[in-house]
Amino acid sequence: MVQHPPRWHPLLAAVETSVGEWHMIDSLDREYGRIRLVRLNGEPKYRVEFKGTLLGYGGSLRGSCERIHRELVRRSAPASRIGWEPERK
Repeated sequence: MVQHPPRWHPLLAAVETSVGEWHMIDSLDREYGRIRLVRLNGEPKYRVEFKGTLLGYGGSLRGSCERIHRELVRRSAPASRIGWEPERK
């Protein structure tokens, strides 16, 4: 079996504050997301929020952490870089 070196994953940023609730914490100890285990139509789901805005519901804690982290990365990119082209001379 191939061994891969450990890699960082957004799940490592999740701090369980109470049973069934996680806060996503950045490197400066600021909260940027929340995940809460809830029942939706009788099914267990993870309620996913980014800075107080509901992103949706996930089926796994791992996927929910990834979703919040992708949103952090997407919103951290400068808006001017989206569709950016070099200045022509």
